[in-house]
This record gives sequence, structure tokens and C-alpha cells, in this order.
Amino acid sequence: MSINNNILLKYNEIIFPDSNVISNGNCHFYKGSERGNISIDNSVVERTLIIKNFFSAIKALSSVPKYVIGVEKLNIYVSYYRMKNKKNKNIRYALNQNTVNNLGDLLSKKLKRKVELRFINLKSPYLDRTIRAEYMGKNASMHRFRGLRRNAIKRTKIKNNKFIGRYKGLESNLPSDMIGLKIVFSGRLVTERLRPRKTVSTAKIGSFTRNNELLIEHGSYTGKNARGAYTVKVLINHKKGKNYI
Repeated sequence: MSINNNILLKYNEIIFPDSNVISNGNCHFYKGSERGNISIDNSVVERTLIIKNFFSAIKALSSVPKYVIGVEKLNIYVSYYRMKNKKNKNIRYALNQNTVNNLGDLLSKKLKRKVELRFINLKSPYLDRTIRAEYMGKNASMHRFRGLRRNAIKRTKIKNNKFIGRYKGLESNLPSDMIGLKIVFSGRLVTERLRPRKTVSTAKIGSFTRNNELLIEHGSYTGKNARGAYTVKVLINHKKGKNYI
């Protein structure tokens, strides 16, 4: 993967106040890291799969990893959510210092540099777009789309975009506010009557207008059931706040 330094520098000037940082999607490079964009970009799929399998083994859903690449070490930020299941009472003992250190050692060997892992335990699956999509997909075998849609919308707090724009002094100190949620379900569920294979169901709440102050995140999950493959796509629209970087 080739990186256009001019584009990264321009992106850095707009988004990052720190002049020593350049960014490429989920990866943030510190200037002076000689091998950063080479060794890291060549193993994007492998390292993400390793982290994904680590959390799958302990019955947890994980977000897309965020990477901050420094001169001497690589910081990896991952949000995760543990699905509640009476059969998995001992899951909390599986995520301990030994297992995390083993994961860090494996990633260090693969990337040939020091790795520091930082995990964020989410109390709700609706706080991350990737975890939200996978959570809904894994529950699709037990609920109809109507029920999945109702629970997702009920547990989502949407800010009124017009209210935020009119009363700027009342804005929160959060990096962003969620002002829109869209769920797209493609495929057939075993919990519903037989439908055409290319059935697409959509639910939306809030605003999805586009401008420079808004940021749309995408998350998706694909699974299989007795009626074939299905896909859950989640789109979340954010309005940049005071502390957005």
C-alpha cells in the first residue's frame, strides 16, 4: 500500500493539532518513525484478524482497532463488549494480564516492534458501529427485524441537529454528538416468513444531511442461516463537537 505524503500532511494540518502526527485512516504515524508506514501497512489484515480471533475466543465483540504508531512502539486501542450469556459465567476470567500479555507478545513478533494494548470495556453494544452491527447480526436468529430495529432505536440517544445549531452555547464537551442512525438489513431471517432472497429492510432515525461539520461512520456484519447469507449495515451520523480532533 503506497501512501501519498502530501495528502497525509494536508490531512494532518486540518484534523490534528499536533504537527508531529500524520494519519492514514485508523493509523496515526509520528514523524520520525522510519519503518512505521512499511511494516504496519503490510500486515493490516493479519493483525486485525489476530485481535478479532482473540476476542471471539472469549465470546466478546470487538471494534475496529485504532493504531497510533510512534518511533519506538505501537499503541493499539480496541473497544469490546461481552455478550451476556448464562453459559459463559467464567468469561471474565479469560481476559486477564496473562492472556493480554500473550496477545501483545504475538503482535510484537509479527510487527517487529514494541506493542502497547489499550482495551475499552463498553457497557452497551450500541456505543460502537462495528459492535452494534455484529450484535444485531448475532441476535438475528432469535428476533425479527422489527424487534431488532425497535431495540436499536430505543437504546440510541439522538441529538436534535437543529437544536445544536441554534443553541451552540449548550453544546456538550464531547468530541461529537450522534444525530442520526440508519440500519440496513439484507437477506432473509429464519424468524420471519419466507421472502425474496434480495429482500432489504431499512430503519432510520435522526438526520443524515451532509456538510463539513458531520461525520458518518459505517459498520457491517455478515452471517449465515438456513436461508442463506444476510448482512447488517449500520450508519451513524455524528456532529463534530468542541473537542473534536
